[in-house]
Amino acid sequence: MPVPDAKFELQIGGVWTEAPVRMASRITHSRGRRSQGARVDAAVVNLTLESPDGLYNNRNPLSPNFGLLGRNTPGRLTVDGGTPFLDVTTGTSGASTPDAAALDITGDIDIRFEATLSNWLKSGGVSASVELCGKGDQIGNQRSWLLLMRDRRLHFEWSAAGTTTIEKESTADLPVPPWGHIAVRVTLDVNNGAAGNTVTFYTSDSISGPWTQLGDPVITAGTTSIFSSTASVRVGDGWSDLTFEPAAGRIHAFELRNGIAGSAVANPDFSAATPGASTLVDGTGKTWTLFGSGVFTSRRVRCLPEVSKWPPKWHVSGHNQTVPIQASGIFQRLERGRRALKSTLTRRITTTAGVLAYWPMEDSEGSSRFASPLPNVLPMTFSGFDLAANADLDGSKPLPNVQTGGDLNGIVPAGTVSNQFHIEFIYFLPSAPASEATLLRYVSQGTVRTWHINLSSTQVIVYGFDPDGTLVSSVTQSLPSTAFNDWNRISVFADQNGGNVDWFVRLSNIAGTGIALGTSYAGTVGRITSVTGPPSNYSSTVNGMTLGHIAVFQESDTFAFNFADHGFTGETAGDRVVRLATEENVPYLVSGIVAEQMQMGPQHPEQLLTLLGECEDADGGILYEERDRLAIAYRGRATLYNQPPVLTLDYGQITQPFEPVEDDDARNDWTVTREGGSSARVTVDDGPLSVQDPPNGIGLYEAAVTLNLADDDQPQQIAGWLAHLSTWDEARYPRIRILLHKAPELIPQMTDLDVGDVVRITGTPSFLPPGPYDLMVEGYEEEFGEFEWTVVLVCSPAGPWTVGVVDDADARADTDGSELAAAATDSDTVLSVTTTAGEAWTTHPDDFPLQARVGGEVVTVNAITGQVQDTFSRTTTGGWGTATSGHAWTTSGGTGTDYSVQGA
Repeated sequence: MPVPDAKFELQIGGVWTEAPVRMASRITHSRGRRSQGARVDAAVVNLTLESPDGLYNNRNPLSPNFGLLGRNTPGRLTVDGGTPFLDVTTGTSGASTPDAAALDITGDIDIRFEATLSNWLKSGGVSASVELCGKGDQIGNQRSWLLLMRDRRLHFEWSAAGTTTIEKESTADLPVPPWGHIAVRVTLDVNNGAAGNTVTFYTSDSISGPWTQLGDPVITAGTTSIFSSTASVRVGDGWSDLTFEPAAGRIHAFELRNGIAGSAVANPDFSAATPGASTLVDGTGKTWTLFGSGVFTSRRVRCLPEVSKWPPKWHVSGHNQTVPIQASGIFQRLERGRRALKSTLTRRITTTAGVLAYWPMEDSEGSSRFASPLPNVLPMTFSGFDLAANADLDGSKPLPNVQTGGDLNGIVPAGTVSNQFHIEFIYFLPSAPASEATLLRYVSQGTVRTWHINLSSTQVIVYGFDPDGTLVSSVTQSLPSTAFNDWNRISVFADQNGGNVDWFVRLSNIAGTGIALGTSYAGTVGRITSVTGPPSNYSSTVNGMTLGHIAVFQESDTFAFNFADHGFTGETAGDRVVRLATEENVPYLVSGIVAEQMQMGPQHPEQLLTLLGECEDADGGILYEERDRLAIAYRGRATLYNQPPVLTLDYGQITQPFEPVEDDDARNDWTVTREGGSSARVTVDDGPLSVQDPPNGIGLYEAAVTLNLADDDQPQQIAGWLAHLSTWDEARYPRIRILLHKAPELIPQMTDLDVGDVVRITGTPSFLPPGPYDLMVEGYEEEFGEFEWTVVLVCSPAGPWTVGVVDDADARADTDGSELAAAATDSDTVLSVTTTAGEAWTTHPDDFPLQARVGGEVVTVNAITGQVQDTFSRTTTGGWGTATSGHAWTTSGGTGTDYSVQGA
């Protein structure tokens, strides 16, 4: 494999086209954090393009690229990673093999699929389904089976008759690692022996196993079978006429077995494919043919940036024309030209289907109208309002208060639906009104011409009057205790039901509690045409009431206000990243178990990257850019725990200098404050970096941070974690330099390595502290020459991220203190150890081997035996002595329990 074989391509007219790079000027690429703890900057690629005859001058009309090289043209930097795969990065693509008798499995089936995908964990219900593989077609009722992802879970379907399908889903989310590489498996036992059928899901690091069961088996009454269709077997996209999203990324292998753990009837290993070929013959003799934009390749993407500028350069002679460019990752675009996002209520309501009219009423002081963010909706006129008076609603900008004589009037444009409607608004009334008061009135074209929404001290009352002012229908409901001195929403919605109108009143507190009551009347719904109120004769009764977010929908019973009213307080960091990215149409990847990530406080109007950064800060993970596509990525904090190394380096493979840095940035006194809430303080009181004065510590080093958190229990947890991270007593090796052109065997591992992964350094010389060294990659820089490829990893210690896990069979808790009971030499393999405090060491054979750090060196303990109880609690200085009598024994306290540690 030639090294570095770096290529840069441009997406010109929708087609990836290789661009000629002046390698003498080198290609540089930086990614991730530039230093420990910093924000991740946009990835940057710098290179110089050869531009003969102004080929890459976008303003040159003689260039074939004229008008095609605009701002933010996508670029792609790739290298040869060595191991081939099936690339299904773009569009509907993959590989298929035609129907054959061996593939027509009607009984027990075993399906296995290994891939590195960017859309494993797409969220959003059925609409977020991602097809992985399948055999079947909807046309002609040729459905057999289909494996896909649906809302973070594995989903399996099969048909017994080729028509309707039976659907089963894993009972647990798929634990996809941050790098996206995982093998999945599903088995169907069509007759489990108990008059039922069983679907079981599994995961593994490789298609060869071993397999770990995912969740519980899904057992259903009744036996079943699988339809024998004439459709081909496809990977990357299950059924050719199904419109779910196809898999996106790299597919490594697939297996189809007749029977659970039965014989393979198809088993393409795409790592054995010939790059550039269009077919592959698997181990069973079946031919797999590419479809769509699928390709067999070994090229790995190092960066997929955007080129924003095309500055032409040339020699004074007119020759030697070049274009030096700098291409940047998606953060560059998101950082620039983006204003603060609107309030969560405004964002949610304006994007809800069927909204006809909406006035947030978030206008600033001095405004003469309440503006509408919807096109073709006129501003609402008003009088007697104190603007921007109440800023306490988390899902909104400041809202106005009603004053005596206050009134408003808004016109609702016509919609396309006249047989239903939904009206809703938010209010805050500090205390119950002295008498019944009308808050708002809505004018309709139906049997009811005016709807009056009233509040008394004990009830919500809604009246419907005909054109003559005669009462047509009404609803009266007792108020909950939260109806006053708190934020509430009132909604009225109606549906035509034959010759009657069914209508309902709902009062909801933003905490989620509320009341609802419905009734009906004979007549027609009609559409809402305007909203007015409060009437002047009632405005004094509700003087000081906050009013806002008046919305009219042409579809009934909408939940547009739900959760947005409190700014989505309580959603996890990962959920917020997913929601924000989806709302802003930014591709994303979120890793980790989202439900276990830190819960966020309210989302306030801020710039997108600021809001995403709040998630990173609260949860303690890493917000960065995806490497294989123009997208953001978030690694939850838990994905950084207890990682196996992605890359293992021998000391001899590292280019000098390999030097530690003893940082002076320890912080042993942390105060964490919840934004708008309480705070907690944690100090490190013991240890070499504690608050104790030297030599027992380093003295007091304070730090404080304010985070957007959901409740006041969180600061204590986070302060403790930050104190742990910032007082980890280990030298930091900030830069690891590797010459890949001299160690090409490292290229497959290096191309897998990404931000947040762990590198292990082994074989360190004796003059350094004992290894191995585990380092976490914060980011990296690489440089490509014509015959050179240099990578510099920016690292921090991975040690503090090694944590104990409750009920983890592979985890071990240390004692509170132990020491040698007898002197030992550097050649001893058996040590005599005394536990001086805490629990005794385990002696159960199932607990071995285990790792221990002895005198700074990590050793493997194969057994702990020979436990002896000395009831005299004597002091031993050199073993048990040479005789059983004639010695002076003294009382020393402690447990007096000695152990023989073998195989250390």
